[in-house]
Amino acid sequence: MKKENLLTFIISALIFSAGIGTGLGAGAFFSQSKGTPTTTSVINLAGEKYLMSKDTTSDQSGLVPVLDYDESFVIDLRYSTTNNFTGKKIYPVDTCLLQKGTLDKLINANNDFKKLGYKIKIWDAYRPASVQVNLWNLVKDRRFIASPYVSGSRHNRGAAVDITLVDSTGKELEMPTGFDEFNTSAYRTNTNISDTAKKNLELLTSVMEKNGFDTIETEWWHYDDSEADNYPILDIPLEDF
Repeated sequence: MKKENLLTFIISALIFSAGIGTGLGAGAFFSQSKGTPTTTSVINLAGEKYLMSKDTTSDQSGLVPVLDYDESFVIDLRYSTTNNFTGKKIYPVDTCLLQKGTLDKLINANNDFKKLGYKIKIWDAYRPASVQVNLWNLVKDRRFIASPYVSGSRHNRGAAVDITLVDSTGKELEMPTGFDEFNTSAYRTNTNISDTAKKNLELLTSVMEKNGFDTIETEWWHYDDSEADNYPILDIPLEDF
């Protein structure tokens, strides 16, 4: 490792460690926008450069409210409630945000599902990077929570969703597990599921892949925009929107 890269890595680690120690909320670690913030510093993390700025605004982020573009989505942001694996409210508000390009793909997928009598229920979308740090500190298992010190999550870019399907009455379709079940039962390779759950998951997967989303092995509910890495990692508080 070159001396300058080593120094940058050390600075990055110190910045993150300082943020964790203070218990700061969203916006405390790093924010990035496609615009030019007033004051910035640049760090290198996992081969990518991120702009750090307290001046980054929601307008610069590229994130848009999902329901402003399609009110037919069912929104159930679990981290804005106590109905999640932590038992605590992680998000102060239930604002569901995505990058516009990602949302366009999700709307197309939702339209395909609606033709079959179903709709997408969203459990998670944009997640501020500092929240990722908090979740990582609770789980520390890269099978289920992306390490903020390695790559972060594509949720932090506003380019990933955790979803399931509901029928015309709002009832969730049977799937392999519930949300955030952090064990091998949630793996896509899990064969110990009912025929109905298998069929429903195959439908969910095929339509999402058709519309430009990628899967991950360890969480059946998680879908990444295939172009997610074109978007920046962000740490803008949800309440700023």
